[in-house]
Amino acid sequence: MKRDRKSILFVGHEAYRTGASLLLLNLIRWIFIHRDIKLYLLLMDGGPLIEEYKKYAEVLVLSKKKSVYSYVQNFRFRLFLKKMKDDLVYFNTVASLKLYERYKLQFSPFRKILHVHEMPFSITELAGTNLNIEDFHSVLVVNSRIQDFFIKPNVLVPKISLVTEYIDLKGFDSNNNKSNITLGKKIVLGVGVASWRKGFDLFLQTAAISFKKFPGQFKFVWVGPISKQDRERAEYDSNLLGLNNSFELVGETDDVYSYFQRADLLFLSSREDPFPLVMLEAAVFNLPVIYFQGTGGAEEFFDYKPFEVQYGDCQEASERIHSVLGDLSKHQIPLDQFRRKALECDIEKVIPKILKEIGID
Repeated sequence: MKRDRKSILFVGHEAYRTGASLLLLNLIRWIFIHRDIKLYLLLMDGGPLIEEYKKYAEVLVLSKKKSVYSYVQNFRFRLFLKKMKDDLVYFNTVASLKLYERYKLQFSPFRKILHVHEMPFSITELAGTNLNIEDFHSVLVVNSRIQDFFIKPNVLVPKISLVTEYIDLKGFDSNNNKSNITLGKKIVLGVGVASWRKGFDLFLQTAAISFKKFPGQFKFVWVGPISKQDRERAEYDSNLLGLNNSFELVGETDDVYSYFQRADLLFLSSREDPFPLVMLEAAVFNLPVIYFQGTGGAEEFFDYKPFEVQYGDCQEASERIHSVLGDLSKHQIPLDQFRRKALECDIEKVIPKILKEIGID
């Protein structure tokens, strides 16, 4: 390696098809293509994106748990770190800080950046009182509520920059294949890891309410990773609720956009979601997005009362979905505005801003 060549060590928590991991993959790929920088990636856990990461960076996966092999693991980590110059370590998510706490001394010579993709509840849940924000040279956040969370009176904090998340619009086919006259049920889409934070249970409850209140009008479709146990539980509930063909669990897929093309509306049932990529993708597809108040980025991005529902109110969510889809033309001007706003979050526009903020320009 040339001695004058910069290097970046990215630290992530996993390599599954979740928002933060996909954002990191796109960031690493973009830098690999556009900058002469040596890239390294340290992960706490593996996943299906590992081979993609390896195309652009040298990768080391460490176990999340301390074990009898921790000595060997520590040795591997130190060898990996020696390959770097004293440049930059980029922690992608608060979840990745478990590695920082474990190897704080080894990370001390480096300039450290923290990119926060979590909301305050998740930050506290993941880091507790162990988040020493003053250890970092710069912090990137994705909405103003997170920014306010870190700025406290009489507390010395590093530079905190607000930069939106981003999507890759190259090859992004947002042409809607649905006919103007939709036959059968309207498709209400949910996307993400089927988890408590994403409000998967609230999505299912809203599907059940809609099934009874508006029979035969809607089909609720969830696309995203789901554990075997959670799938079995959801299918059990769905059967007892009699949802039949009104609810579908797709699971993980790399063809999410085909579901956006067939959908009529995105229901963002999240309890917390700082700046959901699916929100941007739905806006590009010109889909209305129903979301809960006080949950994060959607409220800040749309700021549109007809799409907002009181937190956790599945009855209101069902009624709002019916109302919006019953007179979609009423919302077309705002939808066009949201689409233009989402296009400003193109990877080609946002990543140069990130690099400028972290001093890699």
